[in-house]
Amino acid sequence: MSYKKQIETGVIEEFFHRDWKLALGEIILHVRRVKSLAGFEQKPLGKLERPELIALLAATLHYLAHEQGIEEIPVWISSAYSLEHAWFPAGLKSMRAMAIAESPLEFRRNDIFILRDLFDRC
Repeated sequence: MSYKKQIETGVIEEFFHRDWKLALGEIILHVRRVKSLAGFEQKPLGKLERPELIALLAATLHYLAHEQGIEEIPVWISSAYSLEHAWFPAGLKSMRAMAIAESPLEFRRNDIFILRDLFDRC
């Protein structure tokens, strides 16, 4: 079976303008399927109104690159992003301590704290 090597533009638009959680799952599945960061060579422009989403996308792609053994990582992905405040995408205060403990380095360095099972669900 042949898979598209490059992520569809619509998924990126969905991530930044509609349902970022659903689009993030599609991005994770795509990178795992093709074992490439094709389509993510350039930092998404015009998306700076949501710096937490740029930082989340970069951290996710950086994590996946390490997981999949992808050696060529674009600079914008491997750069550290410092958010004004720590961000907990799960939004549940009761899960914050767990998110702090479980967050992979790629997320912690961007001030984003996720539950590790995010990658198990995709």
